[in-house]
Amino acid sequence: MTRFWTHAGASNAVVPLVALAGTLGSSALAGFTLTASTLVLVASGSFLVYCVENHGVRAASDAINCPSRRLWAQSHRSLLACAVVAGTAGLLVSLSVQRLAVWVILVPLSLITFAYQNPLHPGRALKRHPLLKPLLVATGWSAGVVLLPAAASGAPLSGVVWAAFAYRAAPYFVNAVLCDIPDVPGDRAAGIRTLPMILGDRRTVRWCAVPCLAATLILIAFSLSGPTKSILALDAVGLLLLPLAVGWPSSPAVSRDRLVLTVNAAMLWPFVTWMVGGLW
Repeated sequence: MTRFWTHAGASNAVVPLVALAGTLGSSALAGFTLTASTLVLVASGSFLVYCVENHGVRAASDAINCPSRRLWAQSHRSLLACAVVAGTAGLLVSLSVQRLAVWVILVPLSLITFAYQNPLHPGRALKRHPLLKPLLVATGWSAGVVLLPAAASGAPLSGVVWAAFAYRAAPYFVNAVLCDIPDVPGDRAAGIRTLPMILGDRRTVRWCAVPCLAATLILIAFSLSGPTKSILALDAVGLLLLPLAVGWPSSPAVSRDRLVLTVNAAMLWPFVTWMVGGLW
């Protein structure tokens, strides 16, 4: 089982699944249509971003936090290279048929991603700031699974779409914070400060209920102009799964790979929203 967690985490195989789940679930909430090219854009784009983050940029903390990731990449170079080539091809083909509105969102999103991963002279990479890191991760993910697909469909970025964007950002924020908990030893050695390092494991897990509560309030407002309340209530179950996946309100006591995969598995819940929404 340990080998499974290692392979699943190091390969980034879960990342495009999480992106597709968020996109499909958001389409059910906000009512925009999806095409195959849009789904390829979201899946391949998210996969390549995390390949660069996890395998292309070697952080000083990785040697302590996730040594298995580097070992996996070294022993599966051919597989990883094929996946990157396939993802790049899919990304280029999907971009060739996108509307101008998609590029208007994609360009600043790409710049933020670059600034997140690379130091801006004379400053630091944005991911080294305790609060900016999860905020930027949440903004990037939510824009990728809500704003980009909505723009690609030709739908106006109405209040319903922006409400869906704000709502989706909450679980992605929690995801980013929870995944920093097992990385504290390596982050401390590398001089990186994160919220779990400042608050402690137990308080971090407990405070994760706050964004979930904020998302619930957004849902209440969303229900006044959005789809049926039943769909909203169903999607909200995913908000509960996220902190519960790591044993809220206690601090998690599992391996890094298992915690990250468990949290990401909870992020697949919007698949259920999409499937049930399609039946309705």
